[in-house]
Amino acid sequence: MTIKTGNWKTYDFGDLAHNLTVAVKDPISEGYERYVGLEHIEPGNMHIKSWGNVADGTTFTRVLKKGQVLFGKRRAYQRKAALAEFDGVCSGDILVFEANKDNVIPELLPFIVQGDKFFDYAIKTSAGSLSPRTKFKDLAKLKFKLPPLNEQKRLADLLWSVDEMIQNYKTTLDAIDSFKKVILLDIGSKSESLQKIGNVSDILDNLRRPLNATQRSKMKGNIPYYGANGMVDTLNDYIFDEDLVLLAEDGGNFHDYLNRPIAYLISGKSWVNNHAHVLRPKEGLRMKWLFYSLVHKDITKYIVGTTRVKLNKGALSNIEIYCPSLEKQDELIAKIDSIYASEANIIKQMKTTQEINKQIINQIFG
Repeated sequence: MTIKTGNWKTYDFGDLAHNLTVAVKDPISEGYERYVGLEHIEPGNMHIKSWGNVADGTTFTRVLKKGQVLFGKRRAYQRKAALAEFDGVCSGDILVFEANKDNVIPELLPFIVQGDKFFDYAIKTSAGSLSPRTKFKDLAKLKFKLPPLNEQKRLADLLWSVDEMIQNYKTTLDAIDSFKKVILLDIGSKSESLQKIGNVSDILDNLRRPLNATQRSKMKGNIPYYGANGMVDTLNDYIFDEDLVLLAEDGGNFHDYLNRPIAYLISGKSWVNNHAHVLRPKEGLRMKWLFYSLVHKDITKYIVGTTRVKLNKGALSNIEIYCPSLEKQDELIAKIDSIYASEANIIKQMKTTQEINKQIINQIFG
């Protein structure tokens, strides 16, 4: 894609956007219901998908209005910027931009702020060690070339059409994920053909061992080193060399099993630390079936502890899973595999579209 910029005019960012610092003493009495903190802005996502309720309490008083652009000035390397799609209040660590309509149409401003050029400059001009912040007076000096307003509308229409495609992919992924979880939860709640994990799989926890100082000093190899939430590092040594199922032994994700998997598959050479149980299915139980039975299973009744929850080996042995015939396992595995494959395909398409979107933004504003 080639964009001709010969008739484009150069502007300082300060000529494109006003930095608004309007504040209210009492957001509730002023009619504001939502607040936005940095935690509510997802890196790389222009749309705000979560927020807090002012009625639940907040110290934020900076006003934001629908159509304005929010930019996280603290730790700009997190690349947090989004379009406000509702009125509310926000953190003082968020800059609120409003388009100067004399020079830029409001529909284009969010994409300017989303570009690598803007983020890179914000990072470069940030000051502070533990919590670096950038200032609007520095951002205001950043220069951009823009076409006349009528041409800006065509560019904005292009960028928003690509963004719409990305949001459609995300909607489809949410639907697939919900369907997948319904099936997995149904498997986990079966009351017939139940078997205890200790009877249908080997628990290989005794084979893992803590790393000594010499082994820790070699953590620059290429052998995966796993913990409760997946691969945590690599090293030069290994214990296992086979396909296995890992189940979290400790971690806060037990109570969030619907949204965060508590089990995963590994293959080949690996080392597993003492934060994950290691399972090898016995005859009559497929590896994938063991994984699918556990990945989103509610095992909260088996865990112990309050501030640090834990699933011990004895409790693990007593967890019951649905174990139909191998023929039935294969049938259900094929169905679930197809869902995962559809999900992976949509993710691939979405990432490709996101990359195209990024390239267009950087070519226009880079």
